[in-house]
Amino acid sequence: MYLQIIRKFILLTCLFFGIYGSALSQASFVSIGSEMGNFSDNSDPYITYSYGQFFATDIDSGESFTLGVQQPYLIVTDMFDTTCQEADSSIRYQLHGFDLPLHTAGTIYGESYVPVGSYLNYDTMGRITLTVHPIYFVSDTLLVYDSQMPFTFNDTVFSTEGTHKVVLPTIYGCDSTVDVMLYVATCPQDTQLLAAYSVCDVAAFPLSAPIVVPAPIPMSNNSPQRYMVGDTTPVLWTLSIAGQYLNCTQNVFVAFPPCGDNFYAYDGNGKQYNTVRVGCHCWTGENMSATVYTDGVEVPIKLIYYASMYPDTNQNLANYGRLYDWYSALRLPVGFSGVISDTAQGICPDGWHIPTNQQFLDLTAFQATHLKTTNLWIVPGTNQTGFSSVPGGYYNYVSDHFYNLAGNAYYWTSALGDERKGQNYQISYSCENGYVEDALKDYAYSVRCIKN
Repeated sequence: MYLQIIRKFILLTCLFFGIYGSALSQASFVSIGSEMGNFSDNSDPYITYSYGQFFATDIDSGESFTLGVQQPYLIVTDMFDTTCQEADSSIRYQLHGFDLPLHTAGTIYGESYVPVGSYLNYDTMGRITLTVHPIYFVSDTLLVYDSQMPFTFNDTVFSTEGTHKVVLPTIYGCDSTVDVMLYVATCPQDTQLLAAYSVCDVAAFPLSAPIVVPAPIPMSNNSPQRYMVGDTTPVLWTLSIAGQYLNCTQNVFVAFPPCGDNFYAYDGNGKQYNTVRVGCHCWTGENMSATVYTDGVEVPIKLIYYASMYPDTNQNLANYGRLYDWYSALRLPVGFSGVISDTAQGICPDGWHIPTNQQFLDLTAFQATHLKTTNLWIVPGTNQTGFSSVPGGYYNYVSDHFYNLAGNAYYWTSALGDERKGQNYQISYSCENGYVEDALKDYAYSVRCIKN
């Protein structure tokens, strides 16, 4: 019996060497090679195996036996696949036992262990490298000028503002659907404002803003707190939406009111006076010579310069105008010492007034030579301002004489010095700048007027 068992074992051993010699030659083999097909076509994989060492696990008296393996092995299968990104985060890659997210583009690695109970108890481990190609699945925002319409976006032409759906093909065949919100901006036109008279700057005022369709968007500008009259100020508008920015430049021009050429003033006698803008004020360009106020009432004191050296009163009147005492100039009763309006009309044309002390002092911004005419003066000026001041002299009621013709110009202001004195502005042949000083109200001086 014992010899019979030995013979069967030798026979089985020979069978092993004869049939499975290749396997026996790999007695120390511990890894199993494998190969898997490409899943991009969703085909089933094919696998080839090389097994470990065989041995007999049981031999019975009927000379039958059961084949086994020295130890079970794990088949490791490497796989590669590609797919497109999904906008819907609930959609996943679930082929061949894997469960991977698809809403994030990039390379995803996954492993799946499958106890398949295969031939000779070999199980399978699948390892996948999944490449997810990107797509666009969010909205895009564009902000353009109206002059850019129709607007081309990735070979798609938009002729209207609003929402547009665009399909964008990619090199991987993953088409992207983009919802494009197109805002179209129309920049505001330049703005012009007419300033009031005697105003040098104006406070910031509401500007016409850019128009954006289909809906307003956040915008701001760098408007200054005040605008200089006579200047053009560029105001920069900045529009923004969803990281898109656009700028508009709006030129703001604050113009002076009419004065100068073809703009005249008329006194109570109907005489026409030229006008001139000096600084921010509009002045009459000649000394007043009216004998009546604009309502026809006679002016009490209205003198023409006369002296033995200058006896031609007609010429003096034509060159220098008339001389008025303070009360006549402001049309106030003799002895008046109350409050005087800053726009006291007096002898001036309608819509004009006797200048204030400060308005005359504003002339000190200019050298006297730039205010004086190029003739009639002992020392002529350049008259660069066009003010055309002439040296009309003055009348002294105490001595009853006229003085300083061709030497000095004296102009009444509306300022009240005290009960006996008013204030006048003087331009001298010998002084670099004009100045203000007190004078008896009974003295007679020249009058210039300034626009209300």
